[in-house]
Amino acid sequence: MDVAYKIYLVEKFLNHSLSDKEEKEFQQWLEEDVRNRKLIERLRNNEGVRERMDYFQHVDEAKGWSGIKHRCVFRKEKRFFWGNIIRYAAVIAVVAGVFGLLRDGEKPKAEMVNAKEVESGNDERRVIVELAGGEHLALGDTLDMKQGEFEGGKFLETKEGLTFSVQSAAEQSHEMNRIVVPRGEEYQIVLSDGTKVWLNADTYLVFPSVFDRRERVVAVEGEAFFEVVHNASWPFVVKMDKSTIKVLGTSFNINTYDRRNTTTLVEGLVELVVECGNCRLKPGEQGVVENGKVSVASVDVREYISWKDGFFIFRNRRLEDALTVLSRWYDLQVFYQDERMKDLHFTGNIRKHSDVRQLLKYWEETGMVGFEMKGKTLTVFEK
Repeated sequence: MDVAYKIYLVEKFLNHSLSDKEEKEFQQWLEEDVRNRKLIERLRNNEGVRERMDYFQHVDEAKGWSGIKHRCVFRKEKRFFWGNIIRYAAVIAVVAGVFGLLRDGEKPKAEMVNAKEVESGNDERRVIVELAGGEHLALGDTLDMKQGEFEGGKFLETKEGLTFSVQSAAEQSHEMNRIVVPRGEEYQIVLSDGTKVWLNADTYLVFPSVFDRRERVVAVEGEAFFEVVHNASWPFVVKMDKSTIKVLGTSFNINTYDRRNTTTLVEGLVELVVECGNCRLKPGEQGVVENGKVSVASVDVREYISWKDGFFIFRNRRLEDALTVLSRWYDLQVFYQDERMKDLHFTGNIRKHSDVRQLLKYWEETGMVGFEMKGKTLTVFEK
């Protein structure tokens, strides 16, 4: 019994849909090893598994996979034919991901590898804040926390990040600073109005030491999550390359990777301002600006904001898109031996600080894809 078929049986067991024949095969597998029975018990008691299974019961399978079926032509000699593989790909990845998460949980903490220690390549890469006065400060060193003053206020670095605060209203500096977060890093900053900003890898934020009294304006390239302090008479504005967001007080994520602007609203109200007109988003909605047009859809916001809480969540995500996200965090260069591999889809929750090689191993267990890593180069191939 190969891995893909085992996972298929586990999925059907969790959904109470085993046929009589499959029930016998499943029971035979359980009896083969006590570890199999322990694993099933953990899966049955795991809230995350039930949550992800419920998610896929509401997915339009035909629509979600139609793009893959006509683009991917696989060799017929595969042991577990690809029609079934594609149909159960998302579920297989869910269960395989849980297999991996459970294994992670059983490992001693000393064995866990921080993302920055895996193929990091350059230990000198640091988060940098470029102050309006021309000074450049390296951040993130717990033994060398930065602090300083500017006209009307001060800044202070703590373990949580960098905080700007206002001390005097007499003379205030509205000059712009810039904080740059390289690949493989992340950072948090509290702006002078109390707004919190989480910055993802390969991102920069431009902001004033003290906001203007008329409106609060910042600029972002990359990915950032905002918790904006509410003030109805003091609008908060986020500028991106293709659009502008106007908010009063809300939580939202913005992403300008891949030549488009994506805004995901968690709570509150935001207005997207583009050349073709304005568009308001409601909580749970995502607006995408591309080629001068705006498209709005309802999404599971957890998938788009989990990065700030230490996880990557992939829901039926194209392999190329998922590996692009991971490459920014682990600072990898990804190459595909077969372009068709890019269109495979995977689902799973992944700890950001896991060893990337272990993570890829879990995906290999689906039997659909293989990975080879040399230094900071990751090669993807068909198994």
